[in-house]
Amino acid sequence: MTLETIMKDTLWVAKMQGYRTVGTYDEIKHLGESEECRDFDTLCTDGQPNHLKPFYKAYYEHCRTKGWMTIQDYYHEVWEKEHKVKTWAPEEIKSLIQTNDTVLYRALKRLYAEQTDDEQFREHTVERNGRGFNKVDADFLTSVSKFLNSRGFLTEKQKVATRRKLIKYTAQLTKLANA
Repeated sequence: MTLETIMKDTLWVAKMQGYRTVGTYDEIKHLGESEECRDFDTLCTDGQPNHLKPFYKAYYEHCRTKGWMTIQDYYHEVWEKEHKVKTWAPEEIKSLIQTNDTVLYRALKRLYAEQTDDEQFREHTVERNGRGFNKVDADFLTSVSKFLNSRGFLTEKQKVATRRKLIKYTAQLTKLANA
């Protein structure tokens, strides 16, 4: 888990005069411009998304026992060292796609999830946003993704073709793996 993911997915509380509002920082930051806003605070550990709960449990315990730190300082000075955060290299991703069916399936599903709902429905790329499949591969990879989702496996022929196509998505997959 990267600091970018933590900061993007953390839920905050905007303490307003007479009420509170919860959301990601991007969702509620506009409230800070209001005279009714007293301040912002992170939501308690139990209220955070499941993937952030271990981080916040450790963060709050560290702050309680060793003194207050910003989230960023805690992440860099404590969390990274204790959890040996793995950073994936493009060559590793490429190699795993070529040799590991589980990684191939996860990569295909992850790229398919990056397609917009409209692109998934139409089975081709509509937006040029650098996410999901490109225009050339969208028809085939969407079809294979749907096959995988419904059957739980790919045929040997599908795996060979999918591996060959997914290589060009190594940069995008590396970014997603490190998010």
